[in-house]
Amino acid sequence: MTKVLITGANGFIGSKLCKSVSGEKYEVVPATRAQVGSIGQDTDWYQLLQGVDQVIHLAARAHAKHRPKGERLDWFREVNTAGTLSLAKQAIEAGVKRFIFFSTIGVSGDGSSSDGSDVIDEKSKIEPANDYALSKYEAECGLISVFESSECELLIIRPPLVYGADAPGNFRKLLQLADSPLPLPFAKVDNSRSMLSIENLSDFVIRILQTQESHAGTYVLADDETVSMAEIIEALREGLGRSNNNSAVAPGLIKTGAQLTGKAAMYQQLCGNLVISNKKAKATFDWQPPLSASEALYLAARAYLKRVKN
Repeated sequence: MTKVLITGANGFIGSKLCKSVSGEKYEVVPATRAQVGSIGQDTDWYQLLQGVDQVIHLAARAHAKHRPKGERLDWFREVNTAGTLSLAKQAIEAGVKRFIFFSTIGVSGDGSSSDGSDVIDEKSKIEPANDYALSKYEAECGLISVFESSECELLIIRPPLVYGADAPGNFRKLLQLADSPLPLPFAKVDNSRSMLSIENLSDFVIRILQTQESHAGTYVLADDETVSMAEIIEALREGLGRSNNNSAVAPGLIKTGAQLTGKAAMYQQLCGNLVISNKKAKATFDWQPPLSASEALYLAARAYLKRVKN
């Protein structure tokens, strides 16, 4: 039986992947901080890597609001860059055949042009959006060097915001907002936003695990369709059993309000444009996302509602 090590196993994506991969009859080795301690260049992965065929590396530092600005990049690098490269070197020594690294679409910036015509793919210009994205890009570069003379296959995946009923962060806040009885002001926010449902992500990872051929390389990944903020609210409120009740407020006013309340980053992540082409991933792995964006949003809201009621 193929043995798969999944780091970050108790996170939103990691816990879902552990269940999905186990369901496909792989032997999953879930790795958490409780087992390996803090992740960095000195982390000892020896025991967990014994007999492992494939590694899915998710563990990372993603938020640093509590850190002084001048310390944030080094703080991210400790785990996201140095920790990743250390795991990669130990994986090679342990005879791992495939290493899947989760990076971020943020290595290509934080959005597309205002008309959505600037589609991001694997060849897009590298311009990390923040310290987190820079640390991930540095890890990508280091991994390519580490695996260059190795027989272990390296795949780098750059996802956008990954959403689902249990998603943390901005999507959780959006679900809570959609679940309120209050009218919302997003009916005129007609942006184009690529996101990735946890179900589609899991399905793609399983396709990789099942593939015998080597397809080493970098892949950007997203749902097939872009959605606007207005469409996101409509799908979520339908799943929550609520009236759409979305009012037409000028997007400029919403953006100003977000800036004044310290929510500019959240506004950009949900109301800005980000158009991603997943053509390479689909063609290489002969893969089709099982859910459309609207279906996945609806199902996320239904699952969230069920959990809240219970």
